[in-house]
Amino acid sequence: MIDPAAAWWRSCGLGALAAIDFEASGLPGVGHRTFPVEVGLSCVASGDTRAWLIRPTEEWLTWGWDPAAEAVHGISLDEALGRGRTPHEVLRELAAMARPLRVVSDSGLDDVWLGVLAAGARRSVPFEIQLVDPVLEDLAATAEDAEAAQSAADGRYPLTHRAGPDARRLAEVIRILGGYDQFP
Repeated sequence: MIDPAAAWWRSCGLGALAAIDFEASGLPGVGHRTFPVEVGLSCVASGDTRAWLIRPTEEWLTWGWDPAAEAVHGISLDEALGRGRTPHEVLRELAAMARPLRVVSDSGLDDVWLGVLAAGARRSVPFEIQLVDPVLEDLAATAEDAEAAQSAADGRYPLTHRAGPDARRLAEVIRILGGYDQFP
């Protein structure tokens, strides 16, 4: 049997850069605790992208569910409960793929939701998420370059508010600014 994490590392490269994105049960400022419902990880080097739908824990269900977040993400509570994988399973697979990588995000909330996922799995946070801003600043010659890269990535990956495509779009921005070709 092929180890999915080993195949990921071969395509991505140990120590390489990956983009992560979470979708959650509520939107920022909703007034109640939120929990992750989906996570996506995209390797900058290869474009290989994985996403996991997360089944809420019993505790999380007491925090509430925001219909506005459901409308934005297109992920219903029934879908998360029926098709989602346990926080333990998701964290185990995500950690196996992310641990040897430098993982970046465009939102500090992703770090919060990784912590909630780890707590739901009754584990410690297995890797660090860094904000992508320093990477983009190192790569972008000008603010216009950064805007052009974002526009191109948005055009290539227009689906928004799903974790896999959002992580892939951020990885594509990094690739464009780094002078790499578009993902296959």
